[in-house]
Amino acid sequence: MKYKITAIFVAYNPDLEALKKSARILKDQGCEICLVNNSVEEIEPFFPYMKVINFGKNKGIAQAQSTGMEWAFQENKSDFILQMDQDSIPAPDLVENLLSAWETLTLMGQKIGLIGSLDIDKDTFISSQAKINKGKEIGETGLIAVSEILSSGSLIPKSTFQHLGGPDPKLFIDLVDFEYCWRINYSGLKVIKNPSAKIYHKLGEGKVKVFGLLPVGLPKPFRHYYSVRNTVYIVLNGEAPIFWKVSNIFKLLFKLIIYPFALPQGKERFKFIVKGLKDGVMKRFEIINA
Repeated sequence: MKYKITAIFVAYNPDLEALKKSARILKDQGCEICLVNNSVEEIEPFFPYMKVINFGKNKGIAQAQSTGMEWAFQENKSDFILQMDQDSIPAPDLVENLLSAWETLTLMGQKIGLIGSLDIDKDTFISSQAKINKGKEIGETGLIAVSEILSSGSLIPKSTFQHLGGPDPKLFIDLVDFEYCWRINYSGLKVIKNPSAKIYHKLGEGKVKVFGLLPVGLPKPFRHYYSVRNTVYIVLNGEAPIFWKVSNIFKLLFKLIIYPFALPQGKERFKFIVKGLKDGVMKRFEIINA
């Protein structure tokens, strides 16, 4: 059966040549292309019939994904969308493997909300593997039911959007993909990881060792606001697994106590962490440094 698939790229001041390369790979795999641009400067279509939505400002990943999904499913009459980050490089058989997984599980009577890929660091070629909660294989298919997965490289059928809508725009950036996966699982649908479907990108924003021992991510200070705010909000109000909620409460305490003293720009980081804690509790969703 021939499916209509729209690959939705979310961009913010992207490397246009790299973006064109990834879009071409997916176009060659039969996808139509939709680019949702969070940059101030407009981007012109790369190919004929390519859809570009220029926001003119940064509205966040979640709003961009939701807008792209709405266009793809409602106006472009797509059967599936494929979420893509601007720096992700799809394997040449990505779409084939994702669709094969969906068909296999659907024939088994499984209710599938999303099928994601194996994400691989494009510099080291090391794949991202969960240390805990690795998921559960469905039968002997090699396909794994998981609680969450990264959005880039995720195939989403129209039925999921009709049932749940898109990602939550108020989250803006951090935990957008995880929150959507948890909603899918909570609704009775499954989130699937297909290790045969591969996508390559840069994992993380760089790391530094706290007190020379424990490696932690080193984002820009203002990003702590989004990660802390959204974590607090989801712990108090979301549908995340209990293990995730408990472990992230301890991570929040660690960030609050350790980061101001152990990381560069500690005072500024502390300010954004505290603001994130307050706004997460109060359900305030500001956009800062966008």
